[in-house]
Amino acid sequence: METTKLTAEELQKINEMQTSYAEITAQLGQLQIEKMLVKQQLNRLTELETQFESNYMTLQSTEETFAKELESKYGKGEVNLETGEFTKI
Repeated sequence: METTKLTAEELQKINEMQTSYAEITAQLGQLQIEKMLVKQQLNRLTELETQFESNYMTLQSTEETFAKELESKYGKGEVNLETGEFTKI
């Protein structure tokens, strides 16, 4: 086999490309880690959203039940929260 020695410039260019590949590979790895963390945060936010929606629906149901209790007791009307007075309609 015939061998030829590369010039210093050619070796330097190869080394620069290898360094660039290593840097890009590290950056891609870091990007994957950041994506993973963002996905975890998004999953947590989705869980919280589901929980808050459920809490809202429960509160809405409780309010409807209580409104029916008040209507049954006092009739149709409005409550003044500042004075605590009920006014029939």
